[in-house]
Amino acid sequence: MSMSTFIKIVVFLCTTFFAGCAQLTHGQAPEPAKVIDPAQNLMMAECNGYANEFDVCYRTAQQACPAGYTVVQWVQNYGSVSRQLIFKCK
Repeated sequence: MSMSTFIKIVVFLCTTFFAGCAQLTHGQAPEPAKVIDPAQNLMMAECNGYANEFDVCYRTAQQACPAGYTVVQWVQNYGSVSRQLIFKCK
């Protein structure tokens, strides 16, 4: 392998690595809240993955309920890094 090819491979790997790190730093865009019980006005926000925390779920709830919301339950599964916030709009 020539030195030029080696340098191209190293640059490609570094670029891919840093792009992945940037994604972890910023997290993913939150998904919209889902209505899980229309009769009780219950909604659910999911903020899964290593880069997302419950603050992502809280922002989703704020977007779904501009007048405010009440948290009914929050669930976190550490094994699969999944988080759910169940809430109802005021």
